[in-house]
This record gives sequence, structure tokens and C-alpha cells, in this order.
Amino acid sequence: MICDVEIYESGVGVLKLPSMTGMLVGARATRSCHPELVRLMTELVSVVAGRPIAFSLPFVHKTKSEVVRAFAEANLQGVIPITTSCVHYPVRIRGSAKQCGLCFACIGRRQALFAADVDDPVSQYQYDILNPDCEAAPTNLESLRADLFQIARLAELSSHELPAWFSRHLYGSHVAKAGDSAEPWGDLMLRYRGEWLRWVELGRRRHLKWAQLVNAPRAA
Repeated sequence: MICDVEIYESGVGVLKLPSMTGMLVGARATRSCHPELVRLMTELVSVVAGRPIAFSLPFVHKTKSEVVRAFAEANLQGVIPITTSCVHYPVRIRGSAKQCGLCFACIGRRQALFAADVDDPVSQYQYDILNPDCEAAPTNLESLRADLFQIARLAELSSHELPAWFSRHLYGSHVAKAGDSAEPWGDLMLRYRGEWLRWVELGRRRHLKWAQLVNAPRAA
């Protein structure tokens, strides 16, 4: 009997499309849920355990907000306030906050929870980027700007031909194998973009300067 270990990473996290130059290498390019790593871990752990153990990614074609929504539909949203996403916690966090609010992980968390219509207490964040009076220095918004520029670029996935940069990453990093259809991944990232545009709309309504960085059609 095979023991199946499910890893609840979203497809966006599995694809790990770099949102800024330099993210192909180093700590910002983690591959903890890369399909090839998952396959190799299945082989390794099965050998060590002496029995079949399979690691799987049940949400591989879901956005993070779609994963959160699945938890909410299972009435598990109560665990969300006690979770931590921040890459700086607890070493570089001041006060009682558990999320810095500025790193890629914190921004991805807030965007996903917003898109899933799940509340997350603002008190959790050291910096509230949805507050026009946020005191974060412009240089600390590097992660947010990188995400926004990526969202703008993802509009190219709407064309009939897959952009070369997207195809290069998808097949070059072996997330997908030669011959596999790229359509599920393209659809995934377009849904992800749509979720982000809703968040950008919220920022525009609050007159946040960062929300003006995306020159894109307003989300439906």
C-alpha cells in the first residue's frame, strides 16, 4: 500500500516564475516543491523507509487564493491568523506583529487572502501596505514593485502564442516536460493575474501610489 504525502503548495509556488532579475539563483529561487524534486524525494524516502511513499501536489494547478478558498470551504479558516508567512519572522520583526508586510511571502499572503475573501487581522503586519499612511520607505517596496511588474507582463499570456520567456522558464527549469501542454500553466497564471488586478483595484480606490504602477485594464 502506497502512503501518499500531500504537499499543499500552489501551482504559482511550484512554477516559481521569477518576478525580478536575480531570482533564478540563490535563496529567492527556492525549489522546495519543484516537480522534479518531489519525484526524487519520492524515490529517496521510499528506499529509506523500505516501503512505497509518494509525495504529491494536489493543488499544482491552483493559485494560492484557490488553495486558501479550499481551506475556507472546509471551515479551516480559523487557523489562518495563527500561521506565519514572513521570511523575516521572528528575527527581524518588531513588536507583536508576525508578518513584516513587505517581503514576497507577506505580499503573496495578503493578496491571496484578499482574493479568497478571507480576513487577516491588520495587526499581524508590521507595515500595512494597504494603508495610505504606511511608513515603509520606498526602497522597502522592492518586492511589491517586482510583483506588480510581473503582473503587468503576464498580460502577454493572453496572446495565442506562448511568450518565449514563459516557455523558456516552464520547460527550461523542467517544471513541465517536453511534449507536455503549457495551457494549464498559462491559464493558472492568467487567473493569478486576475486576482492581483482585483487587489490593485482596491489600492486604486484607496489612492495608494503603488497601485498606479500597473497600467492594466481594471479587473471585472
